[in-house]
Amino acid sequence: MDGILCVTSYTELVETTLGNKICLGLGIFWLLRLYVQFFGYSSELWRKKRFETSIHIIFAILWTYISSIFLFISWKLWQ
Repeated sequence: MDGILCVTSYTELVETTLGNKICLGLGIFWLLRLYVQFFGYSSELWRKKRFETSIHIIFAILWTYISSIFLFISWKLWQ
């Protein structure tokens, strides 16, 4: 659903106060998801497994990117 929102309403997300607040919420959500990736799940699920480790790294990078983009957009709220 985040993708549909971003594709169809990107102008509103970037230019309105409500959109910036939505971006803040999404940024916090994805940042918490990144936190859970490292501290919520057992490392036994992916350690010493080549495929699972590569997927773990790829998704960690993806969630870092997504959360930083949303938080960067919402940063305009605090200026």
